[in-house]
Amino acid sequence: MLRLPLSPGSAFIAVAIATLGGCASYDPDPLAPLRLLDELDRVRLDAPREGIALVGSATRFDPTNGLTDLEAASLAIHLNPSLRALRAEIGVARAQLVEAGLLPDPVIGWDAMNVVADFTTERKSSSNSYVAGASLIWEVPRPDEIDAREAVAHGQLSQARAILVRAEWELVRDVRLAYLRLAAAQAGVDLASEQAEIANGTVDYFERARRAGAATALQERLATVARDRVLADRVRLALDEIEARNELLMLAGLPPETPLILEDVRAVLDAPFLLPERADALVRVAVERRPDVLEVAAAYEQAEGRLRLEVARQWPQLWIGTGISISLPFLTRFNAWGVERATRERDAARDRFVATLHATRREVHQGVEEISRAAEQVALFREQLMPGLQETLRLTRAALEAGEITPIEILAAQGQVIGVQFEFLTARERLARARVVLDAASARLLPPPAVEVTEEEDQE
Repeated sequence: MLRLPLSPGSAFIAVAIATLGGCASYDPDPLAPLRLLDELDRVRLDAPREGIALVGSATRFDPTNGLTDLEAASLAIHLNPSLRALRAEIGVARAQLVEAGLLPDPVIGWDAMNVVADFTTERKSSSNSYVAGASLIWEVPRPDEIDAREAVAHGQLSQARAILVRAEWELVRDVRLAYLRLAAAQAGVDLASEQAEIANGTVDYFERARRAGAATALQERLATVARDRVLADRVRLALDEIEARNELLMLAGLPPETPLILEDVRAVLDAPFLLPERADALVRVAVERRPDVLEVAAAYEQAEGRLRLEVARQWPQLWIGTGISISLPFLTRFNAWGVERATRERDAARDRFVATLHATRREVHQGVEEISRAAEQVALFREQLMPGLQETLRLTRAALEAGEITPIEILAAQGQVIGVQFEFLTARERLARARVVLDAASARLLPPPAVEVTEEEDQE
């Protein structure tokens, strides 16, 4: 059998080549901004949405009959580009978890100084010099070091999940608020159009009355100014509608020119509700379920893992192989300051969690108070102001037919009607917004389950 001599240097090269054979190759993926923009422009509201995650009490996604607020929130969870970016971060955190549990790679080497010394002193070298230059070193993990690194990575993965759920939770709230704003603007435009018709009729009445000598030019002018104010309100509300529509489309991940029809504008403003239970009970639910609270808790979990890792680093570092090396951490006082820093970081994380609890409690209590005041205001309009308004209209029409009312009283009654109707619309919008804010603050309406990662996937 033929035997080929293999020096330690040749063996090192052979091992390196064999190792590199299992490596991945670089696959470039440059950005193409215009192509990506075209992809965003191709998103359509009426495209098939198989497997879309539904929010709240929504049972199916069907925008053909108009979009509800829960359907809009479900669509946003599915399409919003910011959420897709956060979902990608979970994959990064999972890779970090796998990486944290890996053992250090062994290091092989070969030192040529023995061979150089032989040639320098004796003009020749021996096989012993080649063998003596070979080395194998492995960094031995300290006790609990790998488990501590995995604990830190678990905390990072938990925080990535919590950040995603928090973003979805905030998006659901923001979409519902934008939906309400759009619904209120559309209702306001409709109301202003109705009032503009009435105001135009009033102007026509005063023009005829002035020609007949029953009204003055000043009274006709006052009626025209009142009509123009209603028209200006309609223009303002139309601009609010455009702004609210653009905001809702942006949050939902749809192109700005997408046609958007709401299913029932008045229903969302007048949705029935029950007054909230005690604020203390809602606070306890919020503390256990709110995504922002869970996110800060995950940050504390990371701080715990980092402290555990710094404690593990108090041990001397050991390297074994063809030789044995050990670090003597006397100068660092056995990582005393690393442990001190990590301890203070954990204490700061605990304080941030307490501050989050304090803010959560305040938001829930404030939401309960706000919805109670808003409900009281809407009840006042429904039970007193609106019936009184109807009675005012009836008496005005009767007095007008009997000739018992002056032109100034007609304008005053009309102005009162317009003012009360717009105030009632504002009160209804405020109550609907208070319901959304309280639902979000008390975690009663959460997004659908975020990306779920099983323990088996974590260990891949």
